[in-house]
Amino acid sequence: MAKKSKKKPTDALKKSLRKYDNTAREKKSNLSRQKIIDSYVDLLVENSGQDVTLQLLAKKTKISMRTLFRFFGDKEKLNHEIEDYLSKYLVSIGAEIEKLSVSDYAAFSYEVFDRYEKLFKAYLYTNFGQLSRRILRKRFHEMVIKKIIFEVAGKPLKEGDIPKESLTKIRFVANLISAQMWNDLQEGYGLTGKEIAPSARWAVQTLLKDLNITL
Repeated sequence: MAKKSKKKPTDALKKSLRKYDNTAREKKSNLSRQKIIDSYVDLLVENSGQDVTLQLLAKKTKISMRTLFRFFGDKEKLNHEIEDYLSKYLVSIGAEIEKLSVSDYAAFSYEVFDRYEKLFKAYLYTNFGQLSRRILRKRFHEMVIKKIIFEVAGKPLKEGDIPKESLTKIRFVANLISAQMWNDLQEGYGLTGKEIAPSARWAVQTLLKDLNITL
């Protein structure tokens, strides 16, 4: 009886298997990368922003030092990675600002602070947060102020064209939407962002009703 010849994989099949293998490897790599970032943020919060060594990070993640260096090289690059994450968050919320009224956006923001609690805690209290906070906060408030001006005036205006008193009120309203306010209410009164959200909406609505921009 003649033996059946074993079929060799076709080139198309080999290509398909390689593609599947690369996709699975990439997915695993992305999960490892995210695990490192999440664990680093956890350690920053647990240590109240004090120095977190890569050795401690490797121990927490159960990932080798070699792998940590392969992903990030050093701690400075890891800090930049988290800053990039916050920058991308600002880009995404810019799209939300366009869709929502300022008061609805205020409520939405406080719920988002809850969703990414550890990240925002790290942002508020750690060395990397202090380095990036001014830049990110400035960009965030610029977006909110622009939205407030458009909502109140009914058209886009430059800040320099608005009377100082009105501009001060606008900036005050913009500062009601902040991670610092969320953190203070959480630590002082045990409130969650979800519980704060309706009050944030009410406060912004009330103040904007009384705000007029007279040029």
